[in-house]
Amino acid sequence: MRKITLNGAWSLFKKGDDTPIAATVPGCVHTDLLANSLLEDPFYRANELQQMWIGETDWRYTRSFIISADILAHDRVLLRFHGLDTLATVRVNGIEVGHAENMFRSWEFDIKSVLRLGENSLEVDLAAPMPYMRRMDAEKGAMAGWVEPMRISTGAWLRKEPCNFGWDWGPKMVTSGIWRDVEIMAFNTARLHDLFILQDHAPNQVTLNLQATVEGVDTKSLSIEVGVSFKGKRVAQSEAAVQNDTVQLTLPVAEPELWFPNNMGAQPLYDLEVTLYDQQGNALDTQTRRMGLRTLTLERHHDAWGESFYFACNGVPFFAKGANWIPPSPYPGQTSPAELEGLIRAAADANMNMLRVWGGGFYESDIFYDLCDQYGITIWQDFMFACGTYPSRDEAFVANVMAEVQENVRRIRHHACIALWCGNNEIEQGLSHPDWLATMSWEEYSHLFDTLLGDQVRELAPQT
Repeated sequence: MRKITLNGAWSLFKKGDDTPIAATVPGCVHTDLLANSLLEDPFYRANELQQMWIGETDWRYTRSFIISADILAHDRVLLRFHGLDTLATVRVNGIEVGHAENMFRSWEFDIKSVLRLGENSLEVDLAAPMPYMRRMDAEKGAMAGWVEPMRISTGAWLRKEPCNFGWDWGPKMVTSGIWRDVEIMAFNTARLHDLFILQDHAPNQVTLNLQATVEGVDTKSLSIEVGVSFKGKRVAQSEAAVQNDTVQLTLPVAEPELWFPNNMGAQPLYDLEVTLYDQQGNALDTQTRRMGLRTLTLERHHDAWGESFYFACNGVPFFAKGANWIPPSPYPGQTSPAELEGLIRAAADANMNMLRVWGGGFYESDIFYDLCDQYGITIWQDFMFACGTYPSRDEAFVANVMAEVQENVRRIRHHACIALWCGNNEIEQGLSHPDWLATMSWEEYSHLFDTLLGDQVRELAPQT
């Protein structure tokens, strides 16, 4: 697997204006305008009112990149965006290669057929969110939601960070941009598609049950090698041939050091490395996971007062102490690893052991969950639905949501910190209002949050 980063310097254009603006990816229109002194600080006095036009405007990001003969010789060449905000059309060398309509997931486009040796061009057109949402409300019907000063009433049709549109605690800054990494990936034969790891705990041993899924033009005669290391020492390993695009392996770890939440014990982390080989022994792809060995359960049992509701880690009950995690910045993806670590370390220093990733923001970055593993901060993870009704019977909307949910559950399920998945923020409360029930019945609510999302968690992350 060869990777070429496309992070860094891009050019930004406002629709109808051919004047380039120096831009940085990952980033967004707001940060690029601020960096070029084309926007006043939105947090100063009433300047929030002066930047509303950004969400009403179409934008284009462009850059060029070089492709060598070595890259073109690969079987497949993909363009991967780890985050597009939000309504994007992507062109390579003037040829449209794909669309995006969800901020919460990654997007991959096969670009080999449109590449050329040497210099290539890349354009990302971003449609304005506000006109799109008004059009969808007019065409399909407006959904209900809490209305705060400076906030639009509903953004249900667009899978975008809800608090972008204003909240009771923050400003309305409707962003557009390429908010996470961009890269080109070239590979031959096959690549690792997914790793699914379950833990089986017994006295003095934890067995890791791994299922690896392989994707490619030819998955025959391939094999996988897996190693587990702790503090640089190999403690378990196994290998097997790929059969029907999958491999299942068991890796017993003797005398394991168990992971505990903050102030309950240590946070030892094990490194798992999975490598895919072809018949000649050439490494085709490698993926790694850092994980803690633990059980983490929500204990719900009938008792004298009704039903218990508490967490237990490795069989030890604990009182969940923590806070609500909202996006640290109004500009998605602009919080540095050092800033994230400072905030999570502060939570640990305050004797917290849980943060709830709020459903009005976005699924956090990999480094966020890595840091929570490191500091012993467990995570109550909301799905990204908040304070409004949603069209749970609309097929296109549901398909978009299912792709988002499946990707994010798979992406973070291996983390020791993940304690619980929650369907949404405050929607049950809102359904006590007649105007909400007029747009989403209790049956439709249950269909989306209990059945569709619940089924995904039960299938993809059965140990959380």
